[in-house]
Amino acid sequence: MARKVEEVIFAIPETRENDVLEIFLKSLGADVYRGSENDVVGRFYEVTIERKSQIVVRVCADNPLICPSTVDLLVEFFSQNQYDYVYNHIPKGGLWPDGLGAEISSSALIEKIHLESTGSAHREHLYNYIWDNHNKFSIKCVPTPKIYSYPSLKFDIDTPSDYMLLRSLPLKIDFSSEQIINSALDKNVMIK
Repeated sequence: MARKVEEVIFAIPETRENDVLEIFLKSLGADVYRGSENDVVGRFYEVTIERKSQIVVRVCADNPLICPSTVDLLVEFFSQNQYDYVYNHIPKGGLWPDGLGAEISSSALIEKIHLESTGSAHREHLYNYIWDNHNKFSIKCVPTPKIYSYPSLKFDIDTPSDYMLLRSLPLKIDFSSEQIINSALDKNVMIK
């Protein structure tokens, strides 16, 4: 539903336990790419080469509450500025709630990460290499609109209790980020 995203691809591990996920996604008509479970950088590099992508917006699987307008805000900010990497999914460097947004870079940056990163800590997470070498890259958090400025809220799922807290909220699939935030504030949950 994001207007500034042309194509959605699920880049999932090629392990046997993810076969059921592929079957489910394809039953919904989703586009699926399978690659290495541990080499996430390699997986993303391969899919960008295969699809000839110029720009990559990454939404992490542990962030299930993604609002299309928040993704569009990210893409617009990236397109209007000259940064290597832009994000709005964590409060680091901004006031975004944890887990509501996404991250974006050029496929050229993913290729650079692919060629330069060698250790497993830099291969198993797509952008760890640039965070650990931040002096070599221009990194920017999208300025946080006041309606989204709740850095103490956590919407990503890291544990079963995170999942249960999210399930306790009266959420709908088409909720905006503002509605998700207000739902959490009304119930006084999801606070870090």
